[in-house]
Amino acid sequence: MAVIPNGQKFQTLSSNVDTTERMSALINSREATFTMADITETVNAGGGSLPYSSLFLRISQSGTDNPTLTILSNDTDITFNGGFRNGVGEYQLLMNSGTQPDEENTMVLVGGYHSNQSTDYNNNAFTKLKEQSVYCRLGYNAGGGTFTKSDIGFGGTEYILMEIRVFS
Repeated sequence: MAVIPNGQKFQTLSSNVDTTERMSALINSREATFTMADITETVNAGGGSLPYSSLFLRISQSGTDNPTLTILSNDTDITFNGGFRNGVGEYQLLMNSGTQPDEENTMVLVGGYHSNQSTDYNNNAFTKLKEQSVYCRLGYNAGGGTFTKSDIGFGGTEYILMEIRVFS
């Protein structure tokens, strides 16, 4: 298969359309036919690869129940042997031995933090990767810089979405 040159343009046709060229040699030399397999090979050859691998997970909690950890997608080597709540608004995810990434080349992103707090509050999260764990502290600022810890399950069924990026 061929790696598609960056300057190419595309028009698509149904697979049952005859694409046999019936033009002059000059016009034919300016056209090329590519398949989806060619596009896939081009992307995998570095045209669209990212400099990191990612693990996406969701921590969910209903009311005061124990939180649950769901792996949404994972192309890293990281695996967990459990997740637990240290206390109100504090979560620790323990990685299996030998699967923890190098802290200097890893980024933890938190999004989708939903709690049933009043909309007057500024919800925020703090995360860090340390030793064999990912720590996450959640809460809200009630004004005046006061940070109040908050369980994600406060008052309902809520969740946190998290991405761990391991750079190569």
